This record gives sequence, structure tokens and C-alpha cells, in this order.
Amino acid sequence: MNRIKRILQNENLISIVLVLILMCLAYAIWIPLLGFYQEDWYTIWNGVARGAQYFIPMYAGERPLMGYLYAYLYPLFGNKAILWGIYAFGLRLLTVVLFNAILRRLWKEQRTFVLLATVLFAIYPGFLQQTQPNCFQMHFHGILLALLSIYTMICFLDETNLWKRILFLTIGVVSAGLYPFTMEYYIGLEGTRLAILWVYLKRRYKRSKLLAKYITGWLPYLLVSGLFLFWRIFIFQSNRPTLKLDRLFSNYAASPINLVLRLGIELGRDTIETIFLAWVVPLYNQWYYGEYKIQLVSILLALVGVLLSGLLIYHHQKIFSGQFREPQTTPNLWEGIFIGVIGTITALVPVVVTLQDIRFVAREDRYSLPASIGAAILLAILLVYGLRQKLRFGVVMGLIFSALVTHSQYARYMVDFWQ
Repeated sequence: MNRIKRILQNENLISIVLVLILMCLAYAIWIPLLGFYQEDWYTIWNGVARGAQYFIPMYAGERPLMGYLYAYLYPLFGNKAILWGIYAFGLRLLTVVLFNAILRRLWKEQRTFVLLATVLFAIYPGFLQQTQPNCFQMHFHGILLALLSIYTMICFLDETNLWKRILFLTIGVVSAGLYPFTMEYYIGLEGTRLAILWVYLKRRYKRSKLLAKYITGWLPYLLVSGLFLFWRIFIFQSNRPTLKLDRLFSNYAASPINLVLRLGIELGRDTIETIFLAWVVPLYNQWYYGEYKIQLVSILLALVGVLLSGLLIYHHQKIFSGQFREPQTTPNLWEGIFIGVIGTITALVPVVVTLQDIRFVAREDRYSLPASIGAAILLAILLVYGLRQKLRFGVVMGLIFSALVTHSQYARYMVDFWQ
């Protein structure tokens, strides 16, 4: 009995079970039913007709790292959509694990906040392209490497053993150098690193030493990011129109005032969409166009998720009663807001600067994925500090319901997309 009681009071286990249940309801149960869609067929056809090694020159003028990854992954998964789906689900699960690990390093005692932020990030409904794992697995590689780099940066700062520090620094710098090669606009995630690094060092050092520690702490990652930008701007020649810098510069030269105004307006609009509207607009889109049977299935799955989540979250808060019932630690509030706002905005800057924007239609929602890191942190901190416990519980259940319905309806729509 004591062993069972210890298991039931294991906060880590409760968090893991909750996140797994929600991710399985949102993504995993649809994997056996999904196939290949749109650009997937271009990749599959080239793999069949020309072989895996053809992916290297095929993507050399677009995103070179993508070619090497496909050359390695295609022989493993081939034309089996279910294997690509399982692999993408595993990648997304690993990003959630790293996200949770980073938050635990930053806020060791704020378990409720960490759990809520992890849940919001895990089932974020502003990005629905999990249904195309062959095409969009590259996005998860990028997020995974970026989060790995940030996590090992924190480990490096915490560690005292020289060899472990060298190991963490090496992993962090290599990951920082690699992740922009997956999706070049992911370079905006350096803003999330900067915000986290500032908060972390501000707790440790007085103002007189803070700036120097901050610069030296970021310098290794700045160097590799700078090398990537130099290569991307001055050396690399893209054969994809939307990635050509000369085309971008000519657009700015033709209408500079209009495009500068666009930067501010679109950045503000995309920020609001990423943080708040992602929980409403995609749901409305799927709700409006979905068939009644699909809606019923989605609602039933969402209700199962809400019921199980409610029980687990209630049990979690019962174990740690007293945490975050009232705002008690003001610095944590502002730290969370700072990281959330900076992380969201800086992740969107490269998107807006390159004349793209977030739209919750078709596949234009893909630009919200890197910004969802900051959005989940900001929304969670607002829920924890802005709402009393009972009201917060109801709002969280509503967000979970919204996300699960949205993911389920979109996945079910994609199942029959080929028809």
C-alpha cells in the first residue's frame, strides 16, 4: 500500500501520464489511418524512382540539411506512412520532454505552472501539420535541436565539473549551429535563449556583473548563429523563390514605407494570433467545415481527454495544495511574462521580415510552431497568476477541450483528404 501511495503521489509520473494521454488523443490514435498528402508524394516518388541519395542534391538549393536527413530516414521508413507518423510523434514527444526539463530547471518549485505550460505546448492547436509527418518532421527536428541547445546551456551554467561543462557546452553549441539549417526562420528562437539566459543569470549575479556574464554566456551561441547568418545571406544561393534574398530585398526597395508599416502591424497581429487566437480560430474553422459524424467523434475524444485531465490535475493540485492559489512570488510572474513575450515575438520576427505571416488556413499555421514555446509559457503564467484556482481549472479544461477537438477534426479531415 505504501508503494502504491508513493506512486500516486509521484508528481513526475502524474505529469508524464497526463501529457501522454493528451498527446495520444491528439495525435497518436490517428497515425494508423493517415497516409501521404501533397508534398509527401514528391518525396516518396523521388525515393522510389531515384533512390535515397538523390535527396541530397534535390534539397541542396533549398535546405541542405533536409536532404541528408531524408537520405538517412527514407531507407528506414520507406513508403510506410505509419512509420513516418510514429517517428514524427516521437520527435514531438521529445520536444515536450525537453521543454518540460527547461521549465523545471528555471522554476523548480512552481510545479503547477510547469505542468500547465507543458500541457499547452504539447497539444498547441495553432499547428495542425502533425498529420503530414513525412513533410513536416523537419520542423520537429529544428525545435528539438533548439530546445536541446537551450537545455544544455542551462546545464552548463549549473554544472561545476569541468568535463561535464565541456560536454554540455559542446552539445549546446553544436545544436545551436544545426537547428537553423532545418528551417532558417527558426533562428528567431535565439530570442528565447536570450530571455532565458537573462532571467537565469539575473538570479545569480548583481547588476555590476550581470551584463558581462550575460555577454560571455551568449557568446558561443552568438558565434555559431552569426556564422549561419553569414552563410545564409552571403554564400548560399537558394533555388526556391520564397527563400531568395534578392527577391526579398527588391520587394523592400519597391515599397519601403508600406513594408515597414506591415512589419509592426503583422508582428502585433501574429503575436496575438499565436498566443490567444490559436485556441479559438482553428477550432472554429474545423467546426464550421466538419461533418456531423466527425464532430461527434472529436467531441467524444475531447471529453475523454478533459475527464482524465481533470482527474489528474485535481490529484496533482491536491498533492501540492497551496501552490499558486494566490500570487505570492511576484518576480516569477514577471520572469514568466518576460520569457513568454520575448520568446513569442522574436520567433515571429524572421517570419514577418520575410513577408510571411500566420494564417490558420491550409498549412500557413506552420510558422506558429517555434513561437508556441513562448506562447505556452506566457499563457500558463497568466492563467496561474491571473485566475483563482477553480476558475483556472475550468479555463484549462476548456483549452484542452478546444485543442483536442481541433486536432481530432483536422486529422479526421486529412484521413479522407485524398478522395
